[in-house]
Amino acid sequence: MDFSELGAGFKIALHDLRIRGAGHLLGTSQSGHVAAVGYEMYIQMLEQAINELKGDGPVQEWEPEIRLRVPAFIPERYVPDPGHRLSLYKRLTSLKTEDELIDMQEEMEDRFGSIRKL
Repeated sequence: MDFSELGAGFKIALHDLRIRGAGHLLGTSQSGHVAAVGYEMYIQMLEQAINELKGDGPVQEWEPEIRLRVPAFIPERYVPDPGHRLSLYKRLTSLKTEDELIDMQEEMEDRFGSIRKL
């Protein structure tokens, strides 16, 4: 009954991973816990391991540190719901191209109004 809503399959899979561990991708033994490192970190580690097995070198990602002299946050009056603001921050950190940024800006302006009036 706890897992009957939309998206419950993902919750069941995570619950199973917490109980039995992730194990080997193609093996039968179970070891490790996705909860210990977090789902995103686990996926990243899995991708790195797959790249190494394929013979590809590890992908070096860099994260710039940006220091602004102005406040850089989404105001509560623009996006009142804290959950929406957090999801927007998360999406912003995952953008890779200027086109993605422009698309997100257009989406935000469509949903919440002009950004320039902030």
